[in-house]
Amino acid sequence: MKKYIIYVIIIFIILIVFFLWYVNRDIEGLEVKNDNKDSEEIDTINWQTYSNEEYKFELLYPDYLSEIINNSNQFHAKSDKYDWFDVEIINSPLNGYKYINQSGSFVFQYDSNSKKWVSIPADIPEGLAPKKYQNNNFLIYYVMIADGGGQGETAYIESPSNDFIIKMQLSRNITAEHYSNKDEFFKILDDFNFY
Repeated sequence: MKKYIIYVIIIFIILIVFFLWYVNRDIEGLEVKNDNKDSEEIDTINWQTYSNEEYKFELLYPDYLSEIINNSNQFHAKSDKYDWFDVEIINSPLNGYKYINQSGSFVFQYDSNSKKWVSIPADIPEGLAPKKYQNNNFLIYYVMIADGGGQGETAYIESPSNDFIIKMQLSRNITAEHYSNKDEFFKILDDFNFY
């Protein structure tokens, strides 16, 4: 009988330790470091440069994209197939910004105190929140999106002054011929810079 009680206590302690670890862990999938080897192999020699003089940043984007809209708050380009690239300036800080998934079924709000995206309501799995990506100079948050025919990536980059967000998207129709892929998206993020 004493052995039984000791086993129950040991199992109980193990369960408590596991529970505390689970609650306080930092989910590894949310931390993505700049180790995307495939993006390093992409040749950008013929890529085009988009510079935004008002918001002081620049990036390279693939040469198969043609500019359609270019003003200080928005840049839009598309290919002759089914690829789109968008850059949008959101005039608010990242703190309090809400990421709403494409179907509108869940929301994550960024909290700068905890440096995390908090789900609204609270029961949405953290794995669906924007993930961290570290380029050479600063932290970026991104999500990968997909539905029946579309696929793409979206990044949120906060300005050094914390007063605006750059929302960047590279997307494609996967049911039709297209050029773009996620490795190019990460290459765009790697080369992105404020000046």
